[in-house]
This record gives sequence, C-alpha cells and structure tokens, in this order.
Amino acid sequence: MALAQFRALDVYADGDIRLLIIDPQGKRLGFDSASNRYYKEIQDASIGAAGVDIVTNEGGKEDSSQSNPIEAMINDAKDGQYQIIVFGAKLQFFSIDVRARHIIKPITNISDGGIVDSGMVFKFRFTYDFNDRGKSILKKEVYVSTLRQDLTASYKLNLLGGQKLFKELNKDLDKVEKELTKKDSAEAREKLEEFWKEIEEVRKETVEEGEKDKDKKKEKFITEDAYKILKEDAQILLATLPQKKK
Repeated sequence: MALAQFRALDVYADGDIRLLIIDPQGKRLGFDSASNRYYKEIQDASIGAAGVDIVTNEGGKEDSSQSNPIEAMINDAKDGQYQIIVFGAKLQFFSIDVRARHIIKPITNISDGGIVDSGMVFKFRFTYDFNDRGKSILKKEVYVSTLRQDLTASYKLNLLGGQKLFKELNKDLDKVEKELTKKDSAEAREKLEEFWKEIEEVRKETVEEGEKDKDKKKEKFITEDAYKILKEDAQILLATLPQKKK
C-alpha cells in the first residue's frame, strides 16, 4: 500500500463565516464571497457543514452547505503552501483548526482564529510537508489593515474601549500606514512600537484595576481576548519591519 494514499489535509472552521481554500497549484475549494461563487477545483476534496460533504451553487446567507462548523477534507494533499481565506458573515469569534497527516508522527493539529465581522476578510497560510512534520506550520497573514480590522472588531464586541482609546489607536495605525506609503519601513516600525506600547500600558492598567470591574472600564480598557489577538498581529507585523540603523 503506497504511503501517498495516507496524505490528507483537513480544515475545520467554527463561526459564522465562509471558507475558501487555495492549494499550491492555485486550485480552489469553497465559497468566495468576493465573486459570490463556489469552487470545487481540488481533486478528491470536499467541503460543507461538518459531516456533510457538499458544495452547491447557492451561496448567500441562507446557504446551509457552509453552516457552522465547516469541514473541508483534501485527500492526497500536495506538498506546498495552502491559503485559507475566511470571509466574515457577522460579528463573532471564529476559529481555524488544521489537521495534516505525515509519515512520522502522523498527525499535526494546529489552531488559530480571532474575531470577524461582516465584510472582513482574514487570510492564513498553511505549509504542508508530508515528509517533515516540523515544516508544516499555520501562519496568519497580517498587514496594517488586518490589525485595524481586529482593533475594530474588538471595539465592537466591547473587548476594548472606550471610544477615545479606539480613536487614538486608529490614529496610531494611520501613522504606520503613512510611513509605509513613504516606503520608510524603519519609521513605520517605530510608529507600530508606539502603538503597541499604548496597548501594553492600557492592558496593565486593566489588570491592575480588575478585569470584571465594569465601572472602571469606561475610559480605557483592553480585555485578555483583545490583547491576545492584537499581540499576535503586532508581533507578526513587527517581524516584517526592520529596525532603524544606529
């Protein structure tokens, strides 16, 4: 029995979202909200509501073929980089869980997620290597726009506030984008570090004042959930920006 037939890649998505997977050859599986179309171009693969292997041409809000949770199964998965795209349907938490089969230590199980809202799009990349479990990793694609989406979603869910802090942090991100527009990535890094310093300070104050003290959370606060999501974004983005030369 050939080892190749044990190759498999499964993606589970929990939340009111639409899911599109693009394999290393550019073939698509799932629903693309941008074009409002379903794709089933990946051979020997299926996607649908968990436990129901179905792809239809319906789409839209009432489509039951991609209801929560979603399960995508790709047999005979190819080595290389897969793109996992999440399209938001409404404001809520979501999670992505990727399971991959390998020769040695057969199963890799990696999770990520965050908060999504209608109109928001998040992208993840999963590198699959059948022969090397250690090289199979899941990574979120992060840009300033991604960080702003997570900031906005956190604010809408009352995980970050108040309005003054939200506006201040958005202005900080405006400064980062301005420097990137000028192609000054080192200065953009400095502005992003200032943004993160503000997050750290407010988070420290939130912890000191008490997470559950509603009265003290009116002016400035950041909950643990929002802090973790923004921290992941900031760390990924900072890793792409060089420091200023001394």
